[in-house]
Amino acid sequence: MNSNESVLSTPFIPQKVLVQRAAEYAALDTSRLTEQWSEDEWIMFKLGNETFVISLLQLDEIADVSNGVILPHSAPEIIGLMNLRAEIILLVDLAKLLNISSFEAIDGSLNLSHKINQQVLILKDQQGNRTGFLINQIKQAQVFGKDFFEKKLHAGANGRKAIIDATGDLQGKNINRINVDALLASVKELF
Repeated sequence: MNSNESVLSTPFIPQKVLVQRAAEYAALDTSRLTEQWSEDEWIMFKLGNETFVISLLQLDEIADVSNGVILPHSAPEIIGLMNLRAEIILLVDLAKLLNISSFEAIDGSLNLSHKINQQVLILKDQQGNRTGFLINQIKQAQVFGKDFFEKKLHAGANGRKAIIDATGDLQGKNINRINVDALLASVKELF
């Protein structure tokens, strides 16, 4: 059989069937699925010895990082800049921002290759600006019910909005929920 015969023997889907399938797909009610995902699904990650979650809907991307450029004369929470597929992204030390620990610079450049499983959570603000937050490692995606987290009622450090706005207990381990809007606002306050 030559290449022309294989093309001719490929099943053909008539235009009428394609239009019908497109209409069925467009009529699907996905609002319930999106609503459930926005309230219940979270990405769980480690930072030091603590566990945190953020909503999957608020996560733009997860990236690996091994190097970057330091921003001199910036706030201690700002690590520097990273290049992600030709996009320059601000890299923030989430541990230092939350007073957990910090990552050190060597000779004016970032070298994170000695850290195991260094990953960056990329979050996007309402203007579309993307910021990277260095974490230790992703644990898993997890579904939590509406009543899992108990709201915290304290102000954040240094007069900032509370970044950790709720906690929950998962098999005896504390899970801290991060308020992404407050987190991004805290980064803007650093400039």
